[in-house]
Amino acid sequence: MSLPAELNELRYLNTTDAAAFLGVDEGTLRNWRGIPGQGPEYSKCGDSDQSTVRYGVPDLIRFMEAKKVDRSIHLTFSPPKRSLMGSKSKIRPAYKTKPNTTGSVVSVIA
Repeated sequence: MSLPAELNELRYLNTTDAAAFLGVDEGTLRNWRGIPGQGPEYSKCGDSDQSTVRYGVPDLIRFMEAKKVDRSIHLTFSPPKRSLMGSKSKIRPAYKTKPNTTGSVVSVIA
């Protein structure tokens, strides 16, 4: 994969720059690091939790390429079939009617 010259010079980005590159919050990148398989690959310089983290520009580009959405899939819509609801629906009215002491009908919310 060939990169534009200006990106080729920036082989690794810190968390702030990587977040800006991806258009996400820095906290999102930190959260992704704690979830295996989530977020872009990164390198850690050291073994402690406070170690410096760097993101390779090619890794960020690969991550974005993997997240592409196929619009032809997401633009189709099929309404649910009536048979999914079943003939014995358990939907009840929100009110019941009952006579009051004067003989007229009063609506009571259930």
